[in-house]
Amino acid sequence: MASESMPSRSSHLESRQLGNSPLGRLSLGKMCCWLLVLAGLIPWASQSFAVSPSRSLETALLLNSPGQVEIEGDEAGRLSFASTLFSVNEASGSATITFRREGSTVGAVMVGFTTAAGGSASPGDDYQPTLTTVSWGNGDGADKTATVSIFDDATAEPTETVDLVLSSPTNGAVLGTPSEATLEILDDESGGPGNCTENPTTLCLQGDRFRITADWIRPNGQNGVGMGVELTDDTGYFWFFNAANVEMVLKVLRGCSNNGNYWVFAGGLTNVQVDIRVEDTLTGEVQNYRNPLRTAFQPIQDTEAFPTCP
Repeated sequence: MASESMPSRSSHLESRQLGNSPLGRLSLGKMCCWLLVLAGLIPWASQSFAVSPSRSLETALLLNSPGQVEIEGDEAGRLSFASTLFSVNEASGSATITFRREGSTVGAVMVGFTTAAGGSASPGDDYQPTLTTVSWGNGDGADKTATVSIFDDATAEPTETVDLVLSSPTNGAVLGTPSEATLEILDDESGGPGNCTENPTTLCLQGDRFRITADWIRPNGQNGVGMGVELTDDTGYFWFFNAANVEMVLKVLRGCSNNGNYWVFAGGLTNVQVDIRVEDTLTGEVQNYRNPLRTAFQPIQDTEAFPTCP
């Protein structure tokens, strides 16, 4: 008769009702404990207990009044920012910060969101310090948003930054990547296009009106920011791991005479997760695009990206 190897004990975070565990997959020790439960020697109707790598299921059953086994992990999902970088024009009045729940959507969860000290912007003068929670219901995997109030002034000044932090996820959720981000406050005293300042991780297209960044995540969890290279006034590319290895090409086209919109087109040569952020620095309007992890890059052909002509 062919033999079947027994499954190893997992230390991943899961939360399972004991009644859902198939007896045929239990080890001898676990089977003994189940017999005690079924015999009524160990009550389990209403209590819960924890199992960790240093505490076996058998031990937990014998030393506790069992009801629900909780094994450390992320059974309620991973909670993170949608990007490592958000930008806002100081005249906009508020910045919208986007959050994601990935993986499992079992259960209602929350995560703390706060503006933290450390950025170059001054709390109370440039922005309103924010401390709040972001919530998802059971089965809810939709992106969520929160706002940070921004204060305008009449002083010409460089771009200022606010540190953003997530903390204390609840009900079995864990912090995903990224759990820290930066909010850039762009000065509006120049009064027109050209607010985008190009740097190694930023493309500035269409006369420096449109600001483009790209974040990436590998299957092993490694993450980083794409390095941008401008080719023409409307086109550029990003590399992630090696300057000689182009990962994505993107362009912003002026389609005003066709449908009154600026268009965003992009194509990639990768299957890592890519989060693209395109901002019209004149209006503060933002479009976000994502290529999922382990998915061949899907072409972007958004001919209604920015109805902000001229």
